[in-house]
Amino acid sequence: MLGAQNGDLDSVKKLLLHGAEINTASKNGFTALFMAVQNGHGKLVSLFARFGGEVNQKEKETLRTPLIVAAMEGHTPVVELLLSLKADPSEYDGSGMIPLQGALRSKQFETAELLIKGGSPVNHQDHRGQNVLHDATVAGNLGLVKMILEKNADSSSKNQRGETPLMLAASEGHLEIAQLLLRSGASRLIKDRFGRTAGCMRSMVEM
Repeated sequence: MLGAQNGDLDSVKKLLLHGAEINTASKNGFTALFMAVQNGHGKLVSLFARFGGEVNQKEKETLRTPLIVAAMEGHTPVVELLLSLKADPSEYDGSGMIPLQGALRSKQFETAELLIKGGSPVNHQDHRGQNVLHDATVAGNLGLVKMILEKNADSSSKNQRGETPLMLAASEGHLEIAQLLLRSGASRLIKDRFGRTAGCMRSMVEM
């Protein structure tokens, strides 16, 4: 539905009133609602939802939901709208990534903050064992790391490489985040798969 891409509200409304199928997907699995989300057209998203558009439907290739797409694009008002329409912040894509992780990895920090406040899981791990605390640490955003810890995130969680958020903070040179993680109970003695501690990683950065 071309109108979903260019934001033509009047044309889309006419098509819907004449019985256009709302959840028909393209070859890639993109519905009209998906296209509206991707382009940040909040009014169209709201209209499609009123006509039965599925807000948790996954596209075929990456298995991303509209909420994941909106989060990655940084369309914060659309994310807020989707949450109000009961889009699920715990749904993940083919890599195990949830919307909050998508926002953090795309450095869409305003969107990430909204998702944290909107009830996103904080201890979910993707298929590489990475959780949102790992992602916020790598992104270097102290405020978001603090918010995530306040939601009872596990400060010593490991990814598949055995890396904790503290190790990532050390390797990225994010000293303030490392100090915050230590104050929150993160252990500096945990070793990764290669036998390295957070202290080892900091030493490597300083070499």
